[in-house]
Amino acid sequence: MTSDIRNHIERMGPTELRKMVKLAQKAMAAGQCASDSDEDDNIDPSLKNARLPVRSVSPPQTLPLSNSQMMPDLPLAPEIPTSTDRWAAVVAEYAEAVQENVKLKKHLRQLEEWREELEQQFAKKSKVTCSPDCPAAKKDCQLSPKELAVSRVVRDLLRTQMYDIVGYVAGKRMPGPGRPAPARVDGETPYLIVDWDSPRSTAANQAFIQHAVRLVRQAHLDFRLEREKCGRSENPTEGQDNFNKLPQDSDDSLTEDEEPPLIDVKYQKAWLSTENLLFLARKIYNNMKQVWTNQKSDATQARAAGWGSNSRRTQRRVTRADRLGDGAKIFAEVNGIVDVDTFCRQIMHMDWVGDLDSCDEDGEKNDGWWAWITDKAGLEPEQRNDKKIPLWEWKRPAWMNQGIWQLYATFNHLKWLHEPIHPVSTPSYDLGRASHRAPHPRAPKPWAFMVDEAYLAANPGFAIRQELPETLTEDMCEELKRVNNRFIHRKFLVKT
Repeated sequence: MTSDIRNHIERMGPTELRKMVKLAQKAMAAGQCASDSDEDDNIDPSLKNARLPVRSVSPPQTLPLSNSQMMPDLPLAPEIPTSTDRWAAVVAEYAEAVQENVKLKKHLRQLEEWREELEQQFAKKSKVTCSPDCPAAKKDCQLSPKELAVSRVVRDLLRTQMYDIVGYVAGKRMPGPGRPAPARVDGETPYLIVDWDSPRSTAANQAFIQHAVRLVRQAHLDFRLEREKCGRSENPTEGQDNFNKLPQDSDDSLTEDEEPPLIDVKYQKAWLSTENLLFLARKIYNNMKQVWTNQKSDATQARAAGWGSNSRRTQRRVTRADRLGDGAKIFAEVNGIVDVDTFCRQIMHMDWVGDLDSCDEDGEKNDGWWAWITDKAGLEPEQRNDKKIPLWEWKRPAWMNQGIWQLYATFNHLKWLHEPIHPVSTPSYDLGRASHRAPHPRAPKPWAFMVDEAYLAANPGFAIRQELPETLTEDMCEELKRVNNRFIHRKFLVKT
């Protein structure tokens, strides 16, 4: 029936359809409705005016067209941003950038404040208190040739005085707590025992430094200059330290020196002043303390081998070991050793070749050490005045016996003889001194025939290997450890 009505409506014209709609609207407004049958019109009159209950009508549900899955929602077409939207986005991004810039500037100011604080702290730690007129604080390039010569003399005098107070001999063991210096033979004042493990600022260590300064001033300062200065002041004793007091007047002090002073009088006021000598004494004290630290124990010396401050020495040992290795191969071939590589690996190691130092143990090219090594090198007198000439001291390990050290020198000489062209290198000379640096803990232990018997008796804990190397017989080992044995080149024979 529904299909027939639909077909009938489709056949009706637009005019008829509009008339039909208007009639229906009028009927609904009048409350009239025609029934499909006559029986439906026979309704109780009391019920015609009754109100029917209102029934809520839910919106029609959208049902799928078939039993298949529902059609997925199609994505909406992207909206094209307008100029207003783009401007709003740019403004928001600019505001974020401004806030971020403010944060970065604030953080930068904080970092700069921290840097200034740290620089001030480091400056306080590294700053050495000295007079602005202290000439020792200047660099060598800022001094005249005469002032440079005077500075070296003053430094050597003060260093010698500080060595003499504690009984230290360059190249030997530094005296200290538990390691006193030998007693004086002449019966003079006993040597002072300095506590090197305590800070330099302690009262005892400051007294040691001040005592050395006082002795140098008393020995080399023309005190007539000081008397003139004290005479011009209202109270010459006011403000002077005990170690800086002038000696009592005597007839000897008023007499003229027969010989010219070691330091020119016109340089004494500046270079022998208390401030200048204290400045130099602090540096010398630090160098002496470093010698004590390096010699204190084998463990300390082993750790020092890996420090960055010893990187140059380590590289020198590597270069020296390579050179001696080439010489050991030549030695093995000349003496009929079959397994050359094993022999070279067992007879030598980088930690066994000694140390090459470009200065004395105190870290400076003092006049005594420089005169010693230049004399060994055979330099001309005019060349000895130039301390910039590179020269190295080759030191034997303290644990190595003299025979093996002569063997290493022979290896080096064989390498030099078989070089077609000698490369330019820094000359090195053996001054007969020993290096107290112990082998590195990871280095192989030395063979028993290589170790000096006196050193082993004094250091019973020194680790060695008792067995013999594979490439050497017992007779050959006994021969190698002997001084001036038959394998040593005649150039390195020593007088016994």
